[in-house]
Amino acid sequence: MNLDNLSREEFKILYGIEFLKNNDSKSLSGYLDISEEKAKKLLIDLEKQSIIEIEIREGKIYGSQLIGKAKKIFYSDKYLNFKVELGY
Repeated sequence: MNLDNLSREEFKILYGIEFLKNNDSKSLSGYLDISEEKAKKLLIDLEKQSIIEIEIREGKIYGSQLIGKAKKIFYSDKYLNFKVELGY
């Protein structure tokens, strides 16, 4: 994921985490209309790229949050059109 040039779908993941507080694999899977396993994989991949931090307990993702540059980009006006489309 290139944070300087996010696709709508990539931004939707960050939006789900940061704005909607869908920050676990179960709630994100419903929001993104994907399997919970795929949502878990996406969250783990984002953590490996230092875009989010996730909290895992007993093998389940209980939460996630944007970190560093991802948070700054989320709150910049660069992706305002995506935010408006998603109901920001």
